[in-house]
Amino acid sequence: MKGHRPATPEDTVFFSLFTHSVGDASLDEKLQSLRTECLAAILPLTAGYIWQHETFDLSVQLNEASNASCSCAIPPDSESAEDDVESSASATRSTVLPPHLHGKLKYGDNIEDEWFVVFILFAISRQFPEVCIRVWDTDGEFLLIEAAYSIPRWLKPENSWNRILIKTGELHILPLPKSPAEIIQIPLRPSIEDALRILYNTNIKTKAEESVQASILHRMEEFRRNPYCNMHNVVCRVPLPVAQILKHEPQLIALAVEAFYDRDVESMKVVSRMRQFLPNNKDAQMVNVLVRMSRAMYAQLRQQVFQAPPSYPMPPVSDPHYAEAEIGMKITCGFEIMYWDRSNQGKLSATNSVGCKNLGWQSFLASLKKTGYFKDLLEGSKEYRERMDRAVSCYKETSLFVRMSAAMNAPIQRIAEILLIPSSVEDYSGSDIVSDDDSWMYNGESELQKAILERQQELEAYECGRELRKKRRGQKVANEEVSLNEFSGEEVVRSMHTFIDKMSSFEGAEIPIGEDDDRPVTVRMETFMKELKSILGYSEMEKSNSNGEDTSSDEMDDFMSDADSDSEAMEGGNLMKKDAKIASMKGKRFMEEYDEALTRELTSSSLAKSFVSDEGCSLDTNKMKGSDKEEMDGLPPVNIDVNLLQNILESYSSQHGLPGPASNLLGAMGIRLPEDKDQMS
Repeated sequence: MKGHRPATPEDTVFFSLFTHSVGDASLDEKLQSLRTECLAAILPLTAGYIWQHETFDLSVQLNEASNASCSCAIPPDSESAEDDVESSASATRSTVLPPHLHGKLKYGDNIEDEWFVVFILFAISRQFPEVCIRVWDTDGEFLLIEAAYSIPRWLKPENSWNRILIKTGELHILPLPKSPAEIIQIPLRPSIEDALRILYNTNIKTKAEESVQASILHRMEEFRRNPYCNMHNVVCRVPLPVAQILKHEPQLIALAVEAFYDRDVESMKVVSRMRQFLPNNKDAQMVNVLVRMSRAMYAQLRQQVFQAPPSYPMPPVSDPHYAEAEIGMKITCGFEIMYWDRSNQGKLSATNSVGCKNLGWQSFLASLKKTGYFKDLLEGSKEYRERMDRAVSCYKETSLFVRMSAAMNAPIQRIAEILLIPSSVEDYSGSDIVSDDDSWMYNGESELQKAILERQQELEAYECGRELRKKRRGQKVANEEVSLNEFSGEEVVRSMHTFIDKMSSFEGAEIPIGEDDDRPVTVRMETFMKELKSILGYSEMEKSNSNGEDTSSDEMDDFMSDADSDSEAMEGGNLMKKDAKIASMKGKRFMEEYDEALTRELTSSSLAKSFVSDEGCSLDTNKMKGSDKEEMDGLPPVNIDVNLLQNILESYSSQHGLPGPASNLLGAMGIRLPEDKDQMS
């Protein structure tokens, strides 16, 4: 049987709190202490807040088993191949989280609960600077959705897991490694331990840009001004037992509204009897109370069309207090349904298992069906019922059943305790209670238009910025094209001549020292010319081959060893200038003779045909000997500059846009050639 990833509950927000101050000793005690301090710190914010489904809470997670249950180690479901069943299961087994505090909260139809959780987590991070917080939901890193127009372009859902954290009241985004050397320090797919290590490293910048911070803080601005901005107070007429419950446990209104909103046929049978909260039917004592609930709850109750049970006392529709009585009737019916549902959770059997609302049983049953426990059996058949009986018995023996039963029975037990408290109608005789204005429910168009306008402005700002970036890129490309269109071959040749005329050393290119310069010259020209002739195989050197070969290396060593001798250069300055002139004349004569010899060699080969000829050029044959002159008459004139440019362009084209000798050489001269149109097409 293949393993499978546990399903992530929908409409649920998850959060984990990590701290580096927790040592190895007494982990449980330290985390329990941190939990108590965190809950106490946010008590002023949450004391009067009514949650849609469940309250904000934190639990200690110490070991790998608890990590798996908190769904913190696994990213949300993805359609990519990396998220297949087997890899997800193995990832779950191999991921071990450090000890931390964890929590989850179902927000259902009230998205404001999710953002109030974020507001609370930011408040905790400000009060406890050593705490780092992760928060996510079924969609993943939902904070990025709010700041979609401000986050870095490289940040995607695929690489955002474990990169978004809250610390010291600010949002932090772990960067990508900028070089292979940083991959060890900043992994591409960081674990939560990697994320914490990076976040606590002050040398790595993780704080999100101000535009991202502003987007998140703007979403929580209303909670900062008034934590109860999402609450609605309404006057209701309810039976005395319901008034007692709402007085001592205001949060139970959430369970009553949920039960009423999700009622079914079986629930309506319970409502028709009203045995728990309206035992005396129409003779029951009714009182007016001010009930606080979320706006989402009020809308769910207000917009539901529901006929009051025959046994429930209701004023005529024309009565000015009819609306108060109607809301109270719906709340009372919700309490009746909730009490009946939770009282029957322990009576789970094969006959009532299908319609059972126990969340633990529903999850267990769904897992059995997914693994093929019921095969292809017809639902209701004998073998199917037998397998269902075994499944129910097995579920009742699990720790999940014990925990879920305790959680389901907790409100029932609390209600029983409250109803034991003596109470009378006089306790609710106050007449100064007034309902809040509910025009927000009917005039929501203005708020909707405001929200749409804000999003539109964000979109326009984003598009404006994108167009500006495109325009800048376009101008840059246009400038490059202009510079390329102004490309001149003469400039390339001129730059090449200038470049060649310079001396190059390990320190860079330098301009040669002129003859009239009074600075000392350290190069012995005679020695240099002898070495150059030896390398080129000059005829005179061939005649004295034995002597040249014997003395060449010695003279070069002497030349190299004496090159840095400043004292000798200063002493023989005048003689050096005279020697330099003689050497220059000999060098000029040598180059002329060498050029003639090279020309004769080219005449007898096919290499001469590869050069681009220039009809406008002529060779100076007056100085040549008779035989040489006759040979040169058949050689077409060559334009050296044209051939130089042609060779450079051919070399550049052969690079196919990649780095190479031609582009490197031209780049050193500050020249950029245009793209090869043939290659581009």
